Amino acid sequence: MEEKKPSAGTSALIYGLLLAVALIIVHLILYIADFHQSTGGFVVSMLVLAAGIVLASLDYRNKKLGGYISYGKAVKIGFLTVLFASFIVAAYTFVYHNNINSAEIQQAKIEAAQKIYEMDMDQAKEEQYLKWADYMNTPVVYAVGAIFMYSLIGIVMALITSIFIKNEEQISLG
Repeated sequence: MEEKKPSAGTSALIYGLLLAVALIIVHLILYIADFHQSTGGFVVSMLVLAAGIVLASLDYRNKKLGGYISYGKAVKIGFLTVLFASFIVAAYTFVYHNNINSAEIQQAKIEAAQKIYEMDMDQAKEEQYLKWADYMNTPVVYAVGAIFMYSLIGIVMALITSIFIKNEEQISLG
């Protein structure tokens, strides 16, 4: 009888959900404390992201694979965890910028317009840049950006953390 390997996708989905909830709670706490746009708030979010990757990888290694995991599988579980979390965080980002704090997008549009006006270019080009700034500062673009940002940072973190998490089974030849 063939031994069935445990699914990385299921573990990543569960930990992705937990990671997304943690990231959302952290963001809400930072928002209430008015630190959500600070460097410190970003660092806290990245630490939570790294912790989620490590916990998912360690759980998969220790509970599903008997304490052994290759570097590639550790990267896979870490990245899948962040990928699943990023879709949930993207949905939250859309709701947040559409309903909770739509003023943040309006402020971003104002700041973009000020920078465009400071460039001192001809009016046709200015209008083109203003349209582009309006398009880029929408809840949908922010949500899609969250998926890409978390996925990119997540793969880098998974590549790094997997160096320390891997524990490959030694095969004896004698």
